[in-house]
Amino acid sequence: MIAEKINSLKIPANVIMKLVIGDFGCGRCELSELLKENKVYCFDHHKILNEKIIVCNMKDTQLPADKLDVAVFCLSLMGHDWIEYIKEARRCLAKNGYLIIAQTSRELTEGERLHSLRDIMGKEGFEIYSEDQRGDFTFIEARKN
Repeated sequence: MIAEKINSLKIPANVIMKLVIGDFGCGRCELSELLKENKVYCFDHHKILNEKIIVCNMKDTQLPADKLDVAVFCLSLMGHDWIEYIKEARRCLAKNGYLIIAQTSRELTEGERLHSLRDIMGKEGFEIYSEDQRGDFTFIEARKN
């Protein structure tokens, strides 16, 4: 579903380029397999059966600033320092870059988590333009201002 969202981004027709994508908490790096025509940086705390994975704490990926067109968090905002992950995504994203988040709806609706996530995203300069619940998951799409 996230690969479909990335493929449907509104990129001007005169721009012929590959997207540069950061998959934060990539797991087995499956997004890179679905988006082979793009450059995908796969970040995770461990290499899980895939040599493409860049092992790091996602609050410090070592990527240059403004490098990414798209940052993705799919079931990866669970750590106690998830706010730092959002800050790192903002640092890595180019102006008007896209942030796509997919988390379980249950996790986001327990307590104030979803409200906190929206507040942090706003404080970090993201404008949420889409929030959608599909089945057990909530998808949030935003742009860096």
